[in-house]
Amino acid sequence: MRQGGWPVGVVFTILISCLASFTVQASVTGSFTIGAAINPQTNSMEMVQTFADLRSQLIVNWEVSGLNAQADIAGGFTGIEHLVFGSSATLGNFHLSNQLAFASPFASISLSSFTFLIPIGPILFVTARAQASTRIVGVTLSNLAIFEDVNFKNPFATLPLGPLGTPVLPTYTAQSQAFRFGDIISLQGQIANSATLTMATGIGADPGLSRCVKGRCFSGAAVSNRNLALVRETISLQNLTLGPVQLGASLTFVQSPSVTLALQSLVVSAQFTIQSLGRVSASFTSKLDNLVSLASISLVTNSPPITISTSFTPALAISSTSVSGSFNLSPVSSVNLQASWTPTSGLTGESVSFFISLPAGVSFTTGISSSPSGPLLLTATVNAQLSSVLSFYGGVTILPTPATTQVNAAMTYRF
Repeated sequence: MRQGGWPVGVVFTILISCLASFTVQASVTGSFTIGAAINPQTNSMEMVQTFADLRSQLIVNWEVSGLNAQADIAGGFTGIEHLVFGSSATLGNFHLSNQLAFASPFASISLSSFTFLIPIGPILFVTARAQASTRIVGVTLSNLAIFEDVNFKNPFATLPLGPLGTPVLPTYTAQSQAFRFGDIISLQGQIANSATLTMATGIGADPGLSRCVKGRCFSGAAVSNRNLALVRETISLQNLTLGPVQLGASLTFVQSPSVTLALQSLVVSAQFTIQSLGRVSASFTSKLDNLVSLASISLVTNSPPITISTSFTPALAISSTSVSGSFNLSPVSSVNLQASWTPTSGLTGESVSFFISLPAGVSFTTGISSSPSGPLLLTATVNAQLSSVLSFYGGVTILPTPATTQVNAAMTYRF
C-alpha cells in the first residue's frame, strides 16, 4: 500500500479551477490521453493470472500576453506518476524558461519477458530547473540552473535479485532524498565554412546525463559527488567542410573527487558522398588508455536506402556489423529489414516489419523479431486519425514461447 500520495481528485480539481479562471483571458490548448495495457501470463488456458494497467496523461498549455505556461499530469492504477509544471517567456533578447517536477519513484522488474514498473514510494519533489538564453553577435549563450534530488531512482534501473532469484524491491521516501545544486553553461556559434562550435561546461552537474522519472526525462543532471565544482567540459566542432568531406571532432574533459581535470575522450568523425554509391561515415574514439578505443564505419546507399555499419575493437578487428534497409513496395506500403552480427555469436538479432497506409488516416504495422538472448516477438500496431481532434493507437505483442500476449490501446483527444 502506497503512503503519502496525493489524491487524484484534488489534483484534477485544482487544475480544472485554474482552467476555468484562465479560459476567458488565455489561449488554452493541449491533449488528454487514456490507455490500457493487458498482459495474461499464458495463452495455454482461459483462466490465467493477468497483469493490467490503466494510464492517462493530461497536457495543458496556456498562453497569456506572451507568457506560456504548461502542465503535464500522468497517472495510472498506482495513482499520480508525475506532475511537471513549466513556464517560458521572451523578454527582449532573453528567452527564459523553468520547470518544476514531482514524481512517484518506480522500479523495473521483468516477468514473462515483459518489463513492469512498480511504485516504491510516495510522490516526491524531484527537480527544479531554470534556463536563460540569449544570442549575441551570432553566438547563443545558455545557462541552465538545476536543484534536484540526486538519489531519485531511475525507473528503468535493473533491480538486484534476492536469494530466491526474485527482484528485491527497495523503499524510497523523503528520508532517502539528497539535494544538490548544479549549473550547465553552453555556447554555440558558427565559424568558417558553416561549421558549428559548441562548448558545454557542467559545474556540479553533468550535461551528458539525464534525470528521468516515469514518462519524462530532463537533459542534464546534478551529481552527488561534487557540489558546485567542475564536473565535465565538452568542446564539439561539427559540419566543418573541406572539399567533399565533412569533418567533426569532440573533446570531453572530466573531473571527480579522485581525478583532477583530464581528457576523457576524443572523437573524430568524417563523412563524404560517393555519387554512384551513397554516403560514407567514419568515426574514431580515443581514450587516455587507448590510441583507438572504438572505431566505426557506416555506408548509406542511395537507392534503395540501405545502412551498413561496422564497429571495430582497439586492435581494429571487427566487433559487430549491422544491416538495415527500407524498401517501398508501393506508394502506400513499405517493408523494413534489420540484422546484426558478431564474430563470436553470429547473428544476434533479426527483424522484419511491414507498413501500410490505409484510407481515412489509418496506418498498420506488423513485424517479427528475434535474438539469441530473447524470445521470438510478433507485433502488430494500428494508428487511426478518427477526426481532427481524436486519434487511436492499438498494439499487440505475442511471444509464441512461452505463450504470452500483451495488448496496448490508447485514445488521444486534442483541444
